[in-house]
Amino acid sequence: MAQTPPQPLRERRCASFGEPAQARSPLPRRASRPRAESDCTWNPKKRALIVVQTSWLQDHEQTCLPRLREIGTEASQGRTRLRVVVDRKRRTTVSIDVTALLGFFVLSSCLITTTALRFTPSTTPRGPSLGASAVVGAPSAPFYPSAQPEPTYPAPLRATLTLDRATKYLDDKARNEVAACVDFAARAHRGQRRADGSPFVTHPIAVATILADMEMDAATVCAGVLHDTVEDTDTSVEDIFRAFGGDVAALVNGVTDSPTASDAVKRAAVLEAAGHEWRVGVLKLADRLHNMRTLGAMPRPKRLKKATETLEVYAPLAEKLGFDRIADELVRLGASEVAPAGLGGLARRVSPIAALVAAAIAPAALDSMLKALDLNDSLERKPAYSDGAVE
Repeated sequence: MAQTPPQPLRERRCASFGEPAQARSPLPRRASRPRAESDCTWNPKKRALIVVQTSWLQDHEQTCLPRLREIGTEASQGRTRLRVVVDRKRRTTVSIDVTALLGFFVLSSCLITTTALRFTPSTTPRGPSLGASAVVGAPSAPFYPSAQPEPTYPAPLRATLTLDRATKYLDDKARNEVAACVDFAARAHRGQRRADGSPFVTHPIAVATILADMEMDAATVCAGVLHDTVEDTDTSVEDIFRAFGGDVAALVNGVTDSPTASDAVKRAAVLEAAGHEWRVGVLKLADRLHNMRTLGAMPRPKRLKKATETLEVYAPLAEKLGFDRIADELVRLGASEVAPAGLGGLARRVSPIAALVAAAIAPAALDSMLKALDLNDSLERKPAYSDGAVE
């Protein structure tokens, strides 16, 4: 039996779209299906939002990739329409009513905004538990979205994980000792909170994290975690000595202030301790750096006092010990507080402006203090710790 010769590719392609009559499919064509050789118009009603028209191109005009032929605007029935023409196998013309499209987007934006506001939780407490705070004029406690405040023990997980990542340069034994210090400090500071409402233990953990970023030795990092336990809790230096050794206890004792001493006496005691053990000075710098970073929760007079003391004593001390990055940040943070109105934000970001503000308002007084204490030769520029050893 003779075989039917294969159908040419051109005729097979045309059989799907109905160009030549002899190449059409034997299946009946639906009456609603448009012919390919004629224009195809979608939604041709008056003032339609989108109108799409297609028409076949000649063989020499067809391309494999879409090609933008024309884009522009046209006026139709008193409205502006966006007209885009794209060529490939067919020429596709898309006409969009710009006015109706903008109205659609405005309406959608209003609906989305209304829905978002509808499902946003209210920041005002309501319900039967309002009590006297609902009375107009009665003082009310600040409302926190969380049902319970963050517990003071155990230590917050986020701060603990940040410290753990920062101490990866230490060996496993040293990191376990740091973790034990964190638990010890969290137990000692249980129930204490900072001015912003956060658990107090987050401050010593942040100080230890700063020391770990400087790659100080394990004893200094442990002392950073424990530096407020003797001053603010019932823990004694002997307790720290029995739990973590004499090196950590000596560093904690060096930064512990006497509750009855004046500010001048406290500064002199810290400088004398730093003259004998320079790591005491580094520990005090880390403590002051975190205090300056979180100064916003304090009242304005106390902020000015802390900033002035930082510019006069601690920023020069950081520079003298060789920690230029910390000295620069302390100068910028301190100058942003003491600067006149309008210069605070600029001094916080631009170091030269911060240095000018610091020199004009709170010049350094460290050299005169060291001279009075006869410590000029004791405090020298020293390198930071690296992997537990001095470089």
